[in-house]
Amino acid sequence: MKFEIGKYYQHSGGHMLSILCEAKTTLYGDCLIAEELGGSFRPVSKDAEATLNWKEVTKEEWMRNFK
Repeated sequence: MKFEIGKYYQHSGGHMLSILCEAKTTLYGDCLIAEELGGSFRPVSKDAEATLNWKEVTKEEWMRNFK
């Protein structure tokens, strides 16, 4: 599994991400940009190893955090 743009993921520890887009950054090079539940953004690796302990969740599961 790899992270995919437009999908939502939850870590086994409960943390959630929404993968927004791909970007070429100065510090990280080509990477994905994710939104975290707290509203901040972070770079995410495109490698399969980056998804260890993450599972895909639905948009509905993601949106429950904003009610």
